[in-house]
Amino acid sequence: MDGGGLPAVLIMARWVNVLRKTFDHLSEMVNYVMRAEQVGAPQIPKLDDDYKTRVDVIINHWAQRKRGAISSIYREGGMRYIEIAGDKGKRCQIAIDPIDPRVKEFGVHVTDMRSRRKDYSVAIEDLHRKLDEAYNTAQRWLNE
Repeated sequence: MDGGGLPAVLIMARWVNVLRKTFDHLSEMVNYVMRAEQVGAPQIPKLDDDYKTRVDVIINHWAQRKRGAISSIYREGGMRYIEIAGDKGKRCQIAIDPIDPRVKEFGVHVTDMRSRRKDYSVAIEDLHRKLDEAYNTAQRWLNE
């Protein structure tokens, strides 16, 4: 190869990686919904835009402190997903979802994307600290 095709190969590899992460993310969401339906969980309530903005500001501020450790952040409706990549191809995900926007509480869930999961309930005022706790759990799992 003369090197002229290398950028195209890198671009394709990057897109394949993005598509893989998107597929993994969607698969996890489908599994989450299927588990919720099996146990008869209530539908996740919708959040208004001002509240979502407040939550996003907290998450973005927290993520800036963790620069380099977070591989991606997804936003979908009232849900937020933070993916953490470790060495050896391992990864964990922190998901933030609203439990009850009337009392401003969230579910914070950390999973190793395989078998382990830890769930928290937190008020918006403590979201920053609970993200730290979930992140520490994820780091512990990634280093095992």
